[in-house]
Amino acid sequence: MTSLDDTIAALLADPLEQTHHRRTLDRLTEETADPHAECLRLVLQHRENDGPRLLYALSCEQRGEAEPAEFVRVQCECSKWSEEAAIANLDVDWKAKGKRERQLLTLLRPMFREWLPTSKPYCHEWSFYLHRHEDETPDDYTASLHNGFLYKLTCGAQWWLTHADGICARHPVSKLTLTDRPNYSSTTTKDRFSGALSFGGCERLLTRPTAKWLAKLEEFDNDRARSMLAFLWPGITFTLPQTISGTGGS
Repeated sequence: MTSLDDTIAALLADPLEQTHHRRTLDRLTEETADPHAECLRLVLQHRENDGPRLLYALSCEQRGEAEPAEFVRVQCECSKWSEEAAIANLDVDWKAKGKRERQLLTLLRPMFREWLPTSKPYCHEWSFYLHRHEDETPDDYTASLHNGFLYKLTCGAQWWLTHADGICARHPVSKLTLTDRPNYSSTTTKDRFSGALSFGGCERLLTRPTAKWLAKLEEFDNDRARSMLAFLWPGITFTLPQTISGTGGS
């Protein structure tokens, strides 16, 4: 009998084959206590592979969550079309899928509001859905959906440090652009960066939060800051603003 690992490997190798989705879900149901959570774990583990996303859609469907399942499938389907063909409206099926995608967004808006701390509306962007929250406050951010999950975020450093764990537990975020650098004197930042600083041999910068040490933290170039962020959230590509001195760009 094929092992669970082999079944998952077959799914990853041929992500669009529906028989792999069903076989994998059957094995997860037999061998794990929470197969739906395991499907999500596979999505988070294999960010660039649509197989786990379509597996997750099948799990949603079997749980009676038809709209979320269809939304993942429709976005995966739409992402296969080229932007040029979409703009030229050359494919009638693409137009129908795009229309259904917008309908599902409307139906699922209450679910989307649970993902991010706002109730602002969504607007369409090619094969993504771009969500803007812009009130000219420190909590401003934008978020893009791709193939059923949050994919890309642009936000302030403090907003990310506050909400990152909840978002990353649910979504395979792959790209993050910070609009400012962390405020190293804040309790949230010190708590979150302590592990990364210890990893880099700089834990004294947080255990002695004097003006001198905080100034040293503020002088970290972006390469150092990105290394710290990548240590805390592996798998995400971080883009940071220019440092005050103009070195260590994005």
